[in-house]
Parts: sequence; C-alpha cells; structure tokens
Amino acid sequence: MHYIPVRIGTLRAWEAVNFDIFIKIGERHVHYIKKSDPFDGDRIQSLKTKGVKKLFIPMDSENDYLNYLDSGLDHLKNADLKIEDRAIIAKDSLVTSSENALKNVQTERGYKRTEGQIQKVLDFLTSEQGAMRQILSSSGVAQDTYQHSANVVALSLNLAARCGIKETQTLMNLGLAGLLHDAGKEELGIDTSIPREKMDLAQLTLYQQHCQRAAEKLQDKPYVTKQVLELILNHEEVGEGAGFPSKKRLSTLPKTQQILNLCNEYDRVCTVSGVSPLDAVKQFYVEKLGMFDLELLKLFSESIRA
Repeated sequence: MHYIPVRIGTLRAWEAVNFDIFIKIGERHVHYIKKSDPFDGDRIQSLKTKGVKKLFIPMDSENDYLNYLDSGLDHLKNADLKIEDRAIIAKDSLVTSSENALKNVQTERGYKRTEGQIQKVLDFLTSEQGAMRQILSSSGVAQDTYQHSANVVALSLNLAARCGIKETQTLMNLGLAGLLHDAGKEELGIDTSIPREKMDLAQLTLYQQHCQRAAEKLQDKPYVTKQVLELILNHEEVGEGAGFPSKKRLSTLPKTQQILNLCNEYDRVCTVSGVSPLDAVKQFYVEKLGMFDLELLKLFSESIRA
C-alpha cells in the first residue's frame, strides 16, 4: 500500500474522519485511527508535544482527505473555536495546499479548488483581528519550501488587504502565485536549503533559474492567468535592479508584485537568520530600506504587529 502525508494541524479533534490514518514507526506504517472514528483531541495534543507533524493516509483516500480539508476551512468562520486553533487550521491548510499545488493545478478543477481554499484563508485574515499574528506564531521559522510558501501567501494576502486591494481575482492571483512561486526549485539539481548567500557561483547560477522554471511549468495551462505567471517569474526582483532574473526596477512593477516580493524576501530572511517572522520586523525594516517602497515597508510592519 502507498501512503501520502497529512499535517496534524488539519485534523479536527473529536470529529470523525472519512479515511484511515496511519503513523510511521521506523519504516512501518501502523494503523492509528480507523475510518469513521473520531480523532481524540488528547491524542492530537500528545502527538504535537512529541514533535510529530505528519500522519499518513492511503493514497487512494486522497480525494476524501481533500474534501475533509475543504470542510475544515469552513471552521475558520466558527467564532466558538479559539482563534489560535483556527490559525493552526489556516496555516496547516496553506502548507498542505502548497505541497499539492503543482499537482492540483494540472486541471482547471484543481486550480479552482485551490482558489477556494485561498479565499477562505483570506476571509479569516480580513475578518479576525490578530489572525496574522496567530498564524505566524503557529508557523514559526519555515522548515521547508512548502511552509515558506504558506507563510508568503498569508503575509501577501494580509498586506494586500492593508493596501486596500479588494478585487477578488487580483487577490486570488496573488495567493496562487505565492503557493507556486518556488515550484521551479525541485528540478535544479542543487540543495536549495543552502542560503543563496553561501552558494558558489555554479549553484547560484542554477538557483536563479527557479523563477522561470516555475512559470514554465504552468504556461501551457489556459486557466492560469498571465498575472500569475508574471508574479512567479518576477518574484525575486528587488530594489533598482538588485534582484533576478532580469534585474528589473521593482518600483516600476505592479503593487501586487511588490507585495509578493517583499513578503517572499521577508520570510526567506527569517529562514536564513532563524528568527521568527514575529520578531524580525524591525531589523528587516532597517536592512531593506531602499530595496522596497518605504510606505509599503511601513504597512508591512504594521500588518505584522496588528
């Protein structure tokens, strides 16, 4: 039997699941929760305390899990749940969406489904005071590309709302680009966990191709908008030609591009430095003056602290 991982934060305490759940012990997958059984909240907490972040389900249950994930996002509107618990649902759902994004967008149905997930997280961010802080608190420093992408999506949508951007498709483009912006790293043939500041010239040359490679993976999909492709292609452009791949002046690019690039660089810096996204704002503001629009930097700082 083949298995796929699911994040613990997407599993709701005391609710029955419609798929079998396994835990990995050594090289074995051991049956942990039976289909239609509730997931005991104490067991969830015990697993989290032990540092377990993922459980596993049979591969043929993936669609059942995706339906379960979609219904879980509806709990973001449930005021009876503590905001901390809803923030964990939002964060882990975004990470899961990031893990599955490239596969999901191979079909228009999957693409639209991902848009719907992003919309629910956006509604949570814009309707709940302190939602962004809670998401970042539960997330911490990104441990992999998927968590980084999830952080970038949350930060970008939150900042876009602060900037007064309300047009739905514009926000969906931003969210989808955030999920997919680093999809080109997978085939570079280098260890992309190495900070680019420590890469040799050959590694850095390959690394700088990841923007174009990500866009190329999507360009044959007619339902992927031109705006999403451009956001992905340009997401490493900063300052007045200090970024890549084309050394563009960031100030001449659309506001959504400036938002994505700022949030991407912020979370990257947090990962490299090991500083929590909640604690890196002041230093980032000082170090990146001149690289990003001053008013946008101010709004970004406010959006983290709110």
